[in-house]
Amino acid sequence: MNKHIATVLVFGGLLAIGLAFQNFTTYRVRQGDTLSSIAKRFGTTEAALIKASNLQNPMKLEVGQKLTIASKPLVIPDKKKGKDDKGGKDTRGRP
Repeated sequence: MNKHIATVLVFGGLLAIGLAFQNFTTYRVRQGDTLSSIAKRFGTTEAALIKASNLQNPMKLEVGQKLTIASKPLVIPDKKKGKDDKGGKDTRGRP
């Protein structure tokens, strides 16, 4: 399942479009799995698994149960500023 969210803003005749894409993976619970181990395996949190999978009783996982795992958001560098995402050095290659 994919969710696509688009925001369109107009300022003085200029059009600005922001897009956010969230992809999901389905995981089938195996013998010995815990929310913690699954979260660690996929680089997410237990809270994110509970929310994405809409778990009513997160303390009880069953073998074969399907969980939904949201991917991490994509980080796109700001090319206008030419700075890395932490506000560090100029990455445009200019002296």
